Amino acid sequence: MEKLTTAEKIRILAKRKNKSLSDIARELNKTPANFLNQLARDDFRVSDLERIAAALGVRFEYDFIDDIQK
Repeated sequence: MEKLTTAEKIRILAKRKNKSLSDIARELNKTPANFLNQLARDDFRVSDLERIAAALGVRFEYDFIDDIQK
């Protein structure tokens, strides 16, 4: 099964939380166009993701996972 992109996860969470992407953009002090471009590029810093999580009222976790089996 294919993994969701970060942008897809943000869109799904926004829908579940009944928040528009424009509302999230404003909470991040970005223009809606700028935020939509960022989503289209799927290009986020960890600090961006932490702020997006706060705007959505969810927790953001970042982790390294070693998939190499010995």
